[in-house]
Amino acid sequence: MIFAAEYKPFVVRAHDEGMHDDGMHDDGMHNDGTDEQVQEGDTGHDGHSESSAHEAMSPFLFSTTTGFYILFEEALVGSTGGFVGAMFAVFFFSFLVGTIISWLGATQSRSKNEHGFLWAVFGATARWFSLALHYTEMLLVMVMNIWIILAVLFGHTAGWLFSRFLDHQFEVSQSIAKSAKSIQVNKAHVR
Repeated sequence: MIFAAEYKPFVVRAHDEGMHDDGMHDDGMHNDGTDEQVQEGDTGHDGHSESSAHEAMSPFLFSTTTGFYILFEEALVGSTGGFVGAMFAVFFFSFLVGTIISWLGATQSRSKNEHGFLWAVFGATARWFSLALHYTEMLLVMVMNIWIILAVLFGHTAGWLFSRFLDHQFEVSQSIAKSAKSIQVNKAHVR
C-alpha cells in the first residue's frame, strides 16, 4: 500500500491534571518506561508523558508528516514518501470533486427546469453523488493535518477553476459554431 511503511501500535493514555484531586486518577497512567512512544527524559509531572499522549489526543490541527491515518486504519502515513503520495492523492481527489461538483450543479439546475420523472431521478442522483463527494472531503479534513487540509482546499479550488475554464471553452465553441452556422445561412441566402 502506498501509505503504509511500518505499523507500530502505540498506547495513548489519557490524563488530566484534575484527576489527582477528585479520585478519578488511575495508577496505570503513570509511565513505567515500557511505553514505546515515551522517550527517556520525555516525561512531565510524576512520570507522565507530556508530549506523546497529549499530542496524540489533541483535537487541534497538527503538521507532522508521518504517524497518522487517512480515513482508514490501513492507510497509515508512515514515511515521507507515503506523505507525499497522500498529498497528491488528496489533491487529485479534491480536484476531481471540484470539477464534478460544478457539472453536477448544472445537472441539478437543469433537472429543476425539466419536467418528468426521469429528470427528477437524475437530479436526485446528482444531488446524492454531490453530497457523498463533499462528505468524503469533510472526512479528509477531519484528519486535522494542516497539510491535508490545504491539499483539499487547493485541489477543490483548482478543480472548480478548471471547470470554469471548461465551461468557458464550451461556451466559446458553441458561439463559434453558431457564428459558422449563421455565416453559412447568410451565404446560402446571398446565392
